[in-house]
Amino acid sequence: MLMTDKPDARPLYLQVREILTRRISSGDLGPGAALPSEFQLADELGVSQGTVRKALDALTQERLVVRVQGKGTFVVEQTPEDVHFRFFNIFDGDGHRVLPDSRDTKVTSGQATAEERHKLQLPAKARVCRICRIRTVGGAPFIAERIVLPESIFPGISRRPTVPNTLYDIFQSDYSILVIRAQDALYAKACDADVARDLSVDEGAPLTVIDRVAIAIGDIPVEWRVSLCHLDGLRYIADVE
Repeated sequence: MLMTDKPDARPLYLQVREILTRRISSGDLGPGAALPSEFQLADELGVSQGTVRKALDALTQERLVVRVQGKGTFVVEQTPEDVHFRFFNIFDGDGHRVLPDSRDTKVTSGQATAEERHKLQLPAKARVCRICRIRTVGGAPFIAERIVLPESIFPGISRRPTVPNTLYDIFQSDYSILVIRAQDALYAKACDADVARDLSVDEGAPLTVIDRVAIAIGDIPVEWRVSLCHLDGLRYIADVE
């Protein structure tokens, strides 16, 4: 039932949405898990099927669940392919999405800097994991990437024997953290000597910087990623809705 200690003036469908969101974020409903039917949820929560349907529509719009005709409603499962399709927005000149690989990955950990705390809304003395790597396409380097993750959200991640090419699927499967959106800021920058060496380009070459904060369920920032991109013949394309 939707009974709580405090009155809740919100529409019932939003209360149902919040209950289901908590079940997904807690891991009670894991990746790919089937939700109970609309009838079962309505009976359990003491609301109408129309209310449940409206809540599921909202979750579908937020890409937390997917509805399959004739089969039911399932928690979104972030596979590597899904991560590339939703969150990697670099395309070649023919409009095909680029699917990068990774190499030269280095992982360290330490106390968060002031900028890292600001980006990830972390308290003083918080610790973070830092991942630096080179992204390649067809074996050629084109992105120098630095990723910062809160150790409080991803305990032990800095001690993993390997870092997978995609991370958001690991966030969900291993930590029950579902990334639902990302805030990207783009700007131009001249390539310095270190990045020029890593990307095999001339010092001073133009780079596109993608400064991203990934947001999980509950509007929690879980990743700060800065990608220095040499987009020679490539382009960044994002859908705006």
